[in-house]
Amino acid sequence: MRPNLSLMIAASAAFLSLAHVASAQCVQGGAGGAFPALGSVTGVWDSSLPTGPLVSPLPVTVPSGATVLNSVKLNGLTHPFGGDVHVILQEPGGLLFNVLVRSDATSSTGGGCASDFAGNYEIVDPLTGGLCTGNQAMGCPTGTVNPGVYLQDFSTWTSGNGGLLNTPLESIPISSGTWTLYVYDWYPQLDDGTLTDWELCFGQPSQPPPPGGGPATTCVTGGAGGTYPAPGAIEGTFPTTLPTGELIAPLSVSVPPGATKILSVEIEGFAHTWAGDTQIVLQSPGGQLYNIFQDQNGVFAGGCGDDFAGDYRFVDATLGLDECGNPAGAFACGNGTVPPGTYAQLYGTWPSGTNNIVNVDLQSIPMSSGTWNLIFYDWYVAFDNGTLTSWKLCFDAPTATPYCTAKINSLGCTPSISATGAASATATSGFTLSTVNVINNKPGLYLYTNNGRASTAFQGGILCVAGPVRRSVPMNSFGNPPPNDCSGNYQMDFNTFARGLLGGTPQAYLSVAGTVIDAQCWGRDNGIPFPNNSTLSNGIEWTVGP
Repeated sequence: MRPNLSLMIAASAAFLSLAHVASAQCVQGGAGGAFPALGSVTGVWDSSLPTGPLVSPLPVTVPSGATVLNSVKLNGLTHPFGGDVHVILQEPGGLLFNVLVRSDATSSTGGGCASDFAGNYEIVDPLTGGLCTGNQAMGCPTGTVNPGVYLQDFSTWTSGNGGLLNTPLESIPISSGTWTLYVYDWYPQLDDGTLTDWELCFGQPSQPPPPGGGPATTCVTGGAGGTYPAPGAIEGTFPTTLPTGELIAPLSVSVPPGATKILSVEIEGFAHTWAGDTQIVLQSPGGQLYNIFQDQNGVFAGGCGDDFAGDYRFVDATLGLDECGNPAGAFACGNGTVPPGTYAQLYGTWPSGTNNIVNVDLQSIPMSSGTWNLIFYDWYVAFDNGTLTSWKLCFDAPTATPYCTAKINSLGCTPSISATGAASATATSGFTLSTVNVINNKPGLYLYTNNGRASTAFQGGILCVAGPVRRSVPMNSFGNPPPNDCSGNYQMDFNTFARGLLGGTPQAYLSVAGTVIDAQCWGRDNGIPFPNNSTLSNGIEWTVGP
């Protein structure tokens, strides 16, 4: 490792594998080598590149049926200071594209990420990224970047400068001919790198990963922010006498249609330089107080000394799940800063009922419309102020319910419809319909209505939605290349469609909270004679939330 250099260490990005395109066909044979060449000269960020790159051409015949470039594989990539590395791809027409930019504006002086490269790395389109599923950004882990699949990284390079474009891989135009990989070193005076070989993988466009898999939520936003404690606040005596100068942040709440319980309290832009000083209490419209977070435990100026700094989500102490559907983590101390994220309620040693503050899990708190308050107490008013930007109260969202009978397609597969996320009258994404076990690479769409369910003979199957029936914008099922199989998947975010962001003219009722919607997938099946040459999934029903 290079001594005496300032390291920019970011949080390590966990590697979560995703078969982003199971049918991708890779063209191998790109030669490797060492970089940079002897006598190389540092460039000027972000206008002129350093000299002496590894230059490796690869003759490519685009595989039959492929329509996009899915990934670039860098096999046997090594470098003891990853922040120096800059990988560029040139297509046969001469256009240059950034693939992996680990450098930054300080790279000419030896800055950037100090993580090592040591292994095989596959770089994929940012479309395939996701919080809980899909591939992740590479980040800057301590030590070595684990071999695996990572998203393209453009760093702070301005697209177009030096003729380099920040274009997602699957949007790069593809053609047969000679593609060229360039691997630069932004600090050629020290630390050489090597590459064993490289390859390009082509296939069909990737589908965005579905939402995280956690519970569907509907959040009431707009809770006030502020600063605490107020000037002149007086210390309390734990737990009998609360400190004064608390912040009371109100939120006007109408319980969303179909909600049955409170799932989380989410605090945005929350900061305090000593986490243990803060006690967070939720007050219902009826005046009852509920502990959300308490860590002081009767030790004056005690509790956790870590800082709050970011957005935090508190969920049910017993049943709470994070955004990925896993049990929420417990609050832990000792990291310097409490990492933003999801945590289970924490009561500490608070005697439930003291000062009317009870230790009740969120999902057991009675719901009601009216003004809810989030109250922030500071148990050491002489030092360390806290602030927040806003907060929101989140409820469970009605789930989509499948029903009806799907039509078996010409390959003997039964299409199946499902939904992830929460339907919303206002959100621009987050509610995805997906239909699997359909024939690959066929056009299709969703039929939908606000007139309820049906069970009517239609095109050799059953029409599950009552008329008048509306149609979504067209889709493609994608999947494996020809020949036909059942690898297709029709997928559409209905929140995005309802806001008109996918084209077409969606019906206004898709944006009315409380409306019950029924939908069914229709697609082409040329293995069945006309007029019954169609795919018909089962039906699904949901209620639109706020």
